[in-house]
Amino acid sequence: LYTTMNKESEKYLKEGRISFVSADRIEERYVFLFTDTILIAKEKALNTFCLKEKMHLKEIWISEKGMQSISDCFRRSDSCFIIGWPGKNFILEFSCPEEKNNWLAILKTSILHEKLKERPRKALVTVQFASADETWNKELLIDNLLTSSDLIKELSYEFHLSDTDSLQLFYTTEQHTTPIPLEDFEIPYEFYILDLKSLYQSNSSLSDCNDSVRKRRFGSGIFLLKPKIDNARNRRTTSSYASQMMIHWKKKSNNYNKHVGSLQFRRQGKFFGKPLATMVTDQSMCPMLEKIFDHLYKSGITTEGIFRKPPKQITFREVKEQIDAGIDVNVERLSPTVSASLLKEFLRLLPDSLFTSSCLDKWLSLSLLTDNYAKLQTAQKLISNLPAENKFLLNNLMCLCYCIVENCAANHMDSYSLSICLGPGLFHPAKQNTNLCTVNARRIAEDLFLSVKTLFENAIRIFIGKSSTVRKLCSDNEQQNDTNESNQKQILAL
Repeated sequence: LYTTMNKESEKYLKEGRISFVSADRIEERYVFLFTDTILIAKEKALNTFCLKEKMHLKEIWISEKGMQSISDCFRRSDSCFIIGWPGKNFILEFSCPEEKNNWLAILKTSILHEKLKERPRKALVTVQFASADETWNKELLIDNLLTSSDLIKELSYEFHLSDTDSLQLFYTTEQHTTPIPLEDFEIPYEFYILDLKSLYQSNSSLSDCNDSVRKRRFGSGIFLLKPKIDNARNRRTTSSYASQMMIHWKKKSNNYNKHVGSLQFRRQGKFFGKPLATMVTDQSMCPMLEKIFDHLYKSGITTEGIFRKPPKQITFREVKEQIDAGIDVNVERLSPTVSASLLKEFLRLLPDSLFTSSCLDKWLSLSLLTDNYAKLQTAQKLISNLPAENKFLLNNLMCLCYCIVENCAANHMDSYSLSICLGPGLFHPAKQNTNLCTVNARRIAEDLFLSVKTLFENAIRIFIGKSSTVRKLCSDNEQQNDTNESNQKQILAL
């Protein structure tokens, strides 16, 4: 990210995690705000980001109205506002109204400052309106602060129209066979300028024009004033925006159920997809699962990106097939990333999730609690109601995660990163429960990660009986680090 900010005029203003809501998905992003630029990044691990969008503030609009035209997935309108630029609109959802107001105020000030500096600030455009009898064309000046709603009001005066609520502005060019509908809060000037940039295809600034106002029209784009279309059809998708933090819940659940259904026609394996009660008791795990945990404790705790970095897929598939066929595989000779992926696959393919799908709503409500003590008490109560084998495996998993977080300086995996990597496998729906396919994707994506993060951050306090064990394992691991370093370099090649 640092390499993208190379201007002395770009000063840091603010940063933080924000939920980006679009028509059909929810994505957690980390936002960096500078005086004239906003960076939108995907958080990969501790202090590690992947840049997804870099936008100049002069090209952006924000609005507190019209959220229903973007998505129905947001839950708290008082904690949301819209941010957008030509081709994309998102609802930004914050944890509380205070945080939202803080971001909104600084964005409004910064955007206005940049738009007032822009040269030229106005452009001469053509607007076309067709009535039942004839078609009118009107040329007028628009500036970079005028919204679509404001322009419609001006046009209604020019064309002597009374019912402005039933009208909508569209933008069309020779490249677009279908006119693009503009929401009331969008700025027509930005669509027109984007069209000019694509036509000129040069790095020269648009301010090269001698006049501060465009005296003649460039390009082929015109605005159309037409009857408003249905909001559901009006929503523009954002398929080009970033990879998903979590696959859309309904799609994932349907694919999972189809996958489970197809397994019924095949010979069931001896490790993956079996009921947990046949693999784990209240006091022990099956030998293969025990070996995987031992390997992760010995070599995985200090491995960079453990549970996040994928192993070599050829090796992973071969080992998975061997284990499922009942072959005793020596996982010690493999990379820890293979063992981590095997454990994730084991959890994902359980007939019912480790936290049990019948209690999914209760687990997700954990993130809504604001008091830390109440969170811990609720988590302990929910864990006490789990089956004995689920509790035993969960104890071991949380202790492993605690050791990983304790060594985050080496492995770059904090509780937030672990919750992203392991969360979906801990909360997947049971194959018998098809009602969960309709669970709101927004709720799953946000609450699931926060609930798992609470467990990871408080592993010792929740799993009281494992405190001494965890500290001993972490201590033993530190002593073995020097011995294992040379071995890890050899097995990572696998």
